[in-house]
Amino acid sequence: MSSENNEPTKQPLSAEELNTIARAVETLLGNQNAGPIQIADLVQISEPKRRNLLLRATLHNPPPGLPSSLIVKKVVAEKGYDPDDATAWDTRRFFQDWAGAAFLSQCAPGVGHSPHFYGGDRSNGFILLEDLGDDHSSLVEPLLGSDAAAAEQALLRFTERLAHMHLDTAGRADEFYALVEPLHPQLADQMQSGAAFDQQRANAIAKLAALGINISAAVTSDLDVVAAALADPGPFRAYLHGDPCPDNFFWQGATLRLIDFELGYMGHALCDLAYGRTYFPTCWCCNRVPDWLVGQMEARYRQIVGAHLPAVLDDAIFGRAMTVACAYWLISSLNWLLEPVLEEDRTWGIAQVRPRLLARLEVFIAASQEFDHLPGLCDLAVSVLAVLQNRWPALEPLPVYPALREQSNK
Repeated sequence: MSSENNEPTKQPLSAEELNTIARAVETLLGNQNAGPIQIADLVQISEPKRRNLLLRATLHNPPPGLPSSLIVKKVVAEKGYDPDDATAWDTRRFFQDWAGAAFLSQCAPGVGHSPHFYGGDRSNGFILLEDLGDDHSSLVEPLLGSDAAAAEQALLRFTERLAHMHLDTAGRADEFYALVEPLHPQLADQMQSGAAFDQQRANAIAKLAALGINISAAVTSDLDVVAAALADPGPFRAYLHGDPCPDNFFWQGATLRLIDFELGYMGHALCDLAYGRTYFPTCWCCNRVPDWLVGQMEARYRQIVGAHLPAVLDDAIFGRAMTVACAYWLISSLNWLLEPVLEEDRTWGIAQVRPRLLARLEVFIAASQEFDHLPGLCDLAVSVLAVLQNRWPALEPLPVYPALREQSNK
């Protein structure tokens, strides 16, 4: 999940630890290239508070097919990395990151959705990725800057990257899970079971009880509809990044590329597209995107994807699917945020948490009413919103991204 350096500070690696990683990288590359590989230099480049360890490995006289430098991305586990424990969060996120990076390199080589994947070491907990260099920036800068046109174009390019990634991975679930299976069969089963949403749903319902809100038969029915649509998205099934936040999109020259696939899986593509509409729900840099720009982003996506998947161009089908995606992020947010924000608000990145939750309720209500779908869940959201607004009458709304504030009513 996207963060702003909010992990515990880690100590720099010792010379012995660096040497151990270097030898493991040489062994992996040597086995793949049928010949010895020598690392000339291995330098830690990640900040101390990042949750993963990033190192730059410079290769001595690399053979054809290998670049002069690679990035070593190593998992750092709070309780120690155990590759056989698929229930541990650090293990799950590492394997999902591995599978996502490998899958995109396999599905669309040369397209540049993400840094090229050069291999991984399961026992030592690292993957080898293309080195994007140091001269790059993310989507955060234009959104937090002062150039409205640059911010608009950045979000449209964000949408285009998602659209092309979804197209290149649609219908290829078997290939993706064939990559997850050898990493951990239990994880592959878990990712295909739909159990994650079922758990979020149960948790959200339990937490709503703290507000004295009961779940009607109409709400239960609508949640069943959402669960079924997520489990079987039909034409919308594709590989999801799962955390497509501005700081997970990097410019490399004129190309916008994705990084960090720790929450990636095969699922309902519009759960990625809905990030603009739901204001980047897993990101520290969460602010509002104006409605008119959300409309442009979704139109661009439909134009690109609809050329190959005509169902996306059907307003009724798209509207219902987008409402399901917004419902997913609403349930996820209630599961994750409701209990702690009832006790106290806090600042996360550039925004308070309470306004994020209210904004997500408002977004789902608007989508449900616009597309005339999931009315029972909409009634529930209206009730929850009213209760929370009554509790927090002086709460300021989630602000618009700085670069877009002057044009928010365009």
